Amino acid sequence: MNRLALLVVGAGPAGIFAALRSGLPPEQVLIVDEGREVEARLGARRFGLDVPGTIATGFGGAGLFSNGQLCLTHQIGSTIAHRFPAAEVNRRQHAIDAILHDGMDIGELRPIGPAAGIAATARRHGLSYLQYAVRQLDSDQLIRMTTRLRDRILHTARLSCETACVAIEPTGGGWLVRLEGKLNGVFEAANVVLAPGKAGAGWLRETGTALGLSREAAAPRLGVRLQGPAGFLSALLAGSGDPRLTWSVGDGVRVRLQNLSDGDVVPATSQGLIVVGGTSARAAGFERSSGTVMVTSGLCAADVRRIVAGVNDASRDGVLTQSLPEFLAGGGGLDEHYPARLTELLRRFVLRLANVCPEVLHPSTVVHGPAVEGLTDRFDVTDELEARGRPGLYLAGDGPGLTGGIIGAADSGWLAGASIARRSGRTAARPRTRRPVPGVRTGPAAAPARDAGRPSDGVTVVPPAG
Repeated sequence: MNRLALLVVGAGPAGIFAALRSGLPPEQVLIVDEGREVEARLGARRFGLDVPGTIATGFGGAGLFSNGQLCLTHQIGSTIAHRFPAAEVNRRQHAIDAILHDGMDIGELRPIGPAAGIAATARRHGLSYLQYAVRQLDSDQLIRMTTRLRDRILHTARLSCETACVAIEPTGGGWLVRLEGKLNGVFEAANVVLAPGKAGAGWLRETGTALGLSREAAAPRLGVRLQGPAGFLSALLAGSGDPRLTWSVGDGVRVRLQNLSDGDVVPATSQGLIVVGGTSARAAGFERSSGTVMVTSGLCAADVRRIVAGVNDASRDGVLTQSLPEFLAGGGGLDEHYPARLTELLRRFVLRLANVCPEVLHPSTVVHGPAVEGLTDRFDVTDELEARGRPGLYLAGDGPGLTGGIIGAADSGWLAGASIARRSGRTAARPRTRRPVPGVRTGPAAAPARDAGRPSDGVTVVPPAG
């Protein structure tokens, strides 16, 4: 029997930081992921092989491979951050940010700036404007970051990609986990962290049902990805690198613009479906920008899956693209698949947005769909990210519906790893912000001191009038 102190399923931000923070000896920690290693993912993307799967799975997860935004705020990207004081979340997020870009010259974190004019214009048209600090990375920087993180994790844990977890069950001393792929066998682990990302949410739902884990039904959001000329949303970016613009329609219905990027729009897999939810990070010379418009309108997960499956079947590559003028005129394209109420809300929001960013109505602007968020059930966990009633089993990241984005996912892994360290009688390791020396294993670090002088979270919320 192979015995471990910690087995992590999923090598995205949540799984990586759970392992880093646990402070356990490397030979007692194993991370597995059904996707490919960094170099293999790069090669597959370069030759156009399995692009949706390549973007969604593998070391680094979806975000660290394709989305170059590190958003530092307690107000977005997490359903658990509200449980902790904002200053505490802020300290963790800045520590994670420092580890992610350790040793790299990637410029300063972009703080929030003056936004009174933007906010006033948005408010006049019934929109609220949220801004926060963000670090934006281009494609080359993102790949260097992920590669360096992989090199670092190899001094902290054993790593096996293209390895799937096919069964997990409780045992007297922890958990029995059966693996298949490049690494085969049954492992007994005192602690298990399930962090499979959005791509593994379907598997986690089935596994959670088998283990009797409590959870809430998914509350999905459906929308589109707007793509236009470079800078067509620049008016919003004067105050923040990735702001949110929200229209609260009433009765719980909201339409929101988010995830602004200078990168190309790419398809990705999510629970067996093809969606347009992420973009590759911006590349030098790329002359298009984009942003996601999502609608929270009470659709259930089954309805959204059916709608997305219909779009997938109607398109050769699984997504539909139409010009914005065609979309605004109605008929055809996404109108044939989306509920009429939802497409009407999207059109009305775009017209409101055009009052803030007139370039949105540029003739070359296009709409990609389907864009989906929140399609995962939200599992019930303690403040330490442990599944309730299941000692030693932790859930972290986007897969269990707890987070959305790189920093939020990493923060959940940080919490799980710290809990495992405490219960193992070790000091939670605060990984040093310098690259480990090859061949030398650094022991557990001292408990982190409070970050005196850490900049404030810097979140500004400007509500709409009336």
